[in-house]
Order: sequence, then C-alpha cells, then structure tokens
Amino acid sequence: MRLDGGVGRTYPLPVQGHGRILFSIPYNGDLGLVRWASLSGQVCEVYFGGWQGCDFSSAYVGLEPLRYAEVAALARFCRGQGIGTNLLLNKNPLFFDDIRRIFEGVRRLSRDAGLTCVTVSDPALVPLLRKEFPAIAVQSSIYMGVNSLVKARAAARLGVTSLCVDPEINRDFAALKDIAGLKAAFPRLRVKLLGVLRCYQGCPYAWRHADWGVLRGVLEAWSPRGWRETLGGRLDHDRCLFESDRGADEIRRPFIRPEDLGYYERHGLADVFKVAYREDSSERLKGVLTAYFDRRFDGNLFTLFSDEEVYAKGLVSCDNRLIPKGFVSRVMRCKGRCESCDYCASVAKRCVRAAPGSS
Repeated sequence: MRLDGGVGRTYPLPVQGHGRILFSIPYNGDLGLVRWASLSGQVCEVYFGGWQGCDFSSAYVGLEPLRYAEVAALARFCRGQGIGTNLLLNKNPLFFDDIRRIFEGVRRLSRDAGLTCVTVSDPALVPLLRKEFPAIAVQSSIYMGVNSLVKARAAARLGVTSLCVDPEINRDFAALKDIAGLKAAFPRLRVKLLGVLRCYQGCPYAWRHADWGVLRGVLEAWSPRGWRETLGGRLDHDRCLFESDRGADEIRRPFIRPEDLGYYERHGLADVFKVAYREDSSERLKGVLTAYFDRRFDGNLFTLFSDEEVYAKGLVSCDNRLIPKGFVSRVMRCKGRCESCDYCASVAKRCVRAAPGSS
C-alpha cells in the first residue's frame, strides 16, 4: 500500500520501528503529514511554532503564525496517539518579551490539548517555566549551544529535561557519550540530535539564519544601502554562505545519514532524532522522513539536508551508495585536525560531484 506524496509522487507507508531512537518531526501546517508519519510507530514528538498573537519561535521569513484552532487540533490528535507535543519558544533572547503572554499561551494549550514540552534558547526562561509548569518538559534549543559535558550539566541543573545539543558535536563521540552519561544523575534527561543542518562545519553564522527576519529590518534601518557590503554578503535566511570548495567541506558538514542512526543507537548516544524543517513542503518532508524511518537512502544525500537549488537540481550531489563502509565510526573519532587528515577529501573525491559554476 502507498500513500500519495503530492505532485504526482507516492511514498510507501512508513516503515515500522527499527531501533530505540525515535523521531521528533515538524508540523508544517499539514495534519495529514503527521497522521501519515504516526503510522510508523517511530514518532515520539511533533514540534511547532506558536499561533497568531502567541508566536515566540525563531523568526523565519515568510512563515506565518498558525491558527490556535489548528494547533489545538494537532495537539489533541497527538495526545490520542501517545505522541508528545513541543511548542517552540526559541526566539533569542526571550526574557525581555511579554512573559505573561507566553505563560498564558502555554497554560491555554496545556489545558485544552495536553501540551507536553516547550523548547527554549534563552536560559533565563528555564527556571520560570519549571516553576510555573512542573509537569511540562523543558527542552534546550540548539541555539542554547549545549556542546559539552559542562554545558549539558549546567542546563540539566537549571531544569532542562531534554537536551537538543549543538549539531557541531554530532560527530564528537566522547562529548556525546559524556552527555548521555548524565542520565545517571538526571534520570528524566533525554538527548536529541539534529542531523540535517544546512550549515557547514564551524559556520560562524549558523545560529543567525533563523533570526534573519529581525536582523534584516534592523540592518536596513541602520544602513539602507550598505548593510550587505558591511557583512560581506555572509548573511542569508535560507542557506549557509560559508566558503566551501564543494568537496571536503560538504562531507565535513555535521550531518547524520539514515544509515548511521544505528551507530548512535548501539552506543547509546541519543534518544531522539529531530527532523527539520517546518517551513518545508509535505512532499519534501515525506521523502526525508521515509529515508530516516527506513534507515536507508539511495539517492543524492544532500537533498535530505537542504532544498537549496544547487542540491535540489543536482548541481552538487553526493551518491549516498558510495559513502564508504565505516564512515560514521571514522568521523565520530575525528578531532577536527583537517590539515593533517585527508579522509573527508578522499570521501568527497569518491562520491561528490559538482557541476561547473555551482560553487
């Protein structure tokens, strides 16, 4: 049996669960997509932005706030399926916004439909939320920058019960193992990974893309004609503009392949894998979710991480079938000493293709 994926495409019914890592998926306004994904038995949570008048999520350009009625309907469906609901409060900073209005929104959705979690990037809000809503889990956003045992322990002590760690440590076995070890002291703690980041490794603008709508207005008011030149053209909403040779840098991006999830499961490095992005179409998200549910993908790997034109049209491609066996175990032990290691370059030479002029 197959389900219609839109625009003439079809997708198989989601594969039933493989291992213990479950998935946090985005709500893009399509409840049908959530229903479809729930059939896999692999979805533990759906995350979403706020509604009109109560949207404190990061400012995506062109992404309109949801209607409260549809958010409540989504949350009620998830509650009926035993799936958690995660309201994004990841605007940063948030402490100086209308805290009372934030709390009223959390209380309303919790009362009407059983909200189970909120995601925050501003640590100043964590103790307030824990005190006001002790039954609701608090998750750290990737924007909080939890990238070490020290930061993870500090966040847990503050009251964070779910750590969405900085993707920069997706390939740092020691750091992830240390963070997972915190569960002995904090039994409720869960570790979540985002493995579909659009940015390159070490991109200094990684956490600014989501704030583009706010920053652009400020910059245009400050310097209507010269702000792009001032920034050196290094700020954009949709894509990483970090310098890249479209080769080794593509492989160094801290992505997590569908085939590599088993490695994280076997070593107990994560509980949940987060799929992005909530502004993507249902057609695209079904394709991405199918790959991760199945733990396998035979196409252009880069299309799972970004719908930027150079990837979507195959101007830059990576044949996932040519990624060498043992890739994940090798990069997980990497110390970032690229000047003395040519592994990523050798992998890129084997499986990455870039059309002329695509850089």
